[in-house]
Amino acid sequence: MLTIALFCVGTLMAFGQTATLGGKFLTSDGDPVGLVRVSLEDQAGNLLSVTTTSASGTYTFPGLNTGNTYRIVPQKEINPLNGVSTFDLVIGARHILGQETITDPFKILAADVNDSASLTTWDLVTSRRLILGMVNQFPSSSWKFFRSTIVFANPQNPFTGISGNNPEILLTQDETNFDFIGVKTGDLNNTATPEQ
Repeated sequence: MLTIALFCVGTLMAFGQTATLGGKFLTSDGDPVGLVRVSLEDQAGNLLSVTTTSASGTYTFPGLNTGNTYRIVPQKEINPLNGVSTFDLVIGARHILGQETITDPFKILAADVNDSASLTTWDLVTSRRLILGMVNQFPSSSWKFFRSTIVFANPQNPFTGISGNNPEILLTQDETNFDFIGVKTGDLNNTATPEQ
C-alpha cells in the first residue's frame, strides 16, 4: 500500500509541474523562418495560445502543464510572391519533362502550389498566374510546414509514404527542440527571404 501511495503522490507531483515547449522553424537549407504564426492547441483542437517566430525562427510556450498532449499549428500566409519567379517555372517544367529532375523532396512539395499531391503543368500555370498578377495568392498556403523529424519513403515522390511528421507531443518535461521545416510555396531555387 505504501508503494502505491508513494507512486500516486509522485504522479500527482509530476502532473502538477509546468514545462516549456519551443523550437525553431528553418528552411531545408537551415535558414530561419520568421513571422510564422504558431498556434498551440490541446489534443481536442482547442486554441490555447498564439505566438510569432522571431527573425531567428524561434518560438516558445512557457508554463505549460506537464502530462498533457499539445499540438503545434504553424501558419504563414504573407508575401506569396516571395521567392517566386519565372525561373521557378523553368525548373518545374524541366522536371516534368524529365530534362532535369528535382532531387530535393521539399522543392517538389514547394512546386505543388495547388495541393494536388502531385507536380503537374497546372502547378506551373497557377504560379504563372500569380507572377502576372492574375491572382493574388496560391490555392494552397503561402508556406508549408513539416516536422524536422519527417522521413520520406520515396524522396522522388514525397506525397506518399511520409512518417515522423506528427505535430503533437506529450509534454513531460521541457522540450525546446520541437522543430519544423518551412517550405515556401512556389520557390524552387531558394530565392525566398524566409524572415519576411
